[in-house]
Amino acid sequence: MLHLYRLLLRLYPRDYFAEFAEEMTSVFRQAQQDYQRRSRKDWSVFCVREMSGLLCGALREHIRYRDQSVSLGRFDMRSFRFPRWTIVLMLMILLGMVVAIEKGRSLSIELASGSSVHSVWWPGFFLMALTLMAGAGGIGYGLLVVLGKAGIQRFTSIQTWPSTKDDRRPL
Repeated sequence: MLHLYRLLLRLYPRDYFAEFAEEMTSVFRQAQQDYQRRSRKDWSVFCVREMSGLLCGALREHIRYRDQSVSLGRFDMRSFRFPRWTIVLMLMILLGMVVAIEKGRSLSIELASGSSVHSVWWPGFFLMALTLMAGAGGIGYGLLVVLGKAGIQRFTSIQTWPSTKDDRRPL
């Protein structure tokens, strides 16, 4: 079984095989030893699961490798993660949209009925909201600067050239 597993590992792209084949074989060998002590049914389920996982993984890596070689600088969403607070901001935007829709609906009903429209949205409201948002943004940026997480501070720690021969290998 281990011999077949090693043969099927050759289906992975060369770079992937060179980097992970030994580790994958070691993990498979340990799992194989655990499952050989179990029943024949468990052993056969293990074999089918591992071989199908190996074949699917090889196909997935070939597709990913081909996408990376063809993309020419395309942004890879797998390496990008939204910050955790993004959902809070999105919910606040959704709430603002719902309030604006309801306000528009109530204004249209008042205008259709012919009654006078008394708006609670005075012109100073927008100026006040803009000032509050700018203040919150300034406070947030100030916290990032104090914590050392601002973008300009992160640029200073980027190394743009390799310092030793070991650092020259491609990512």
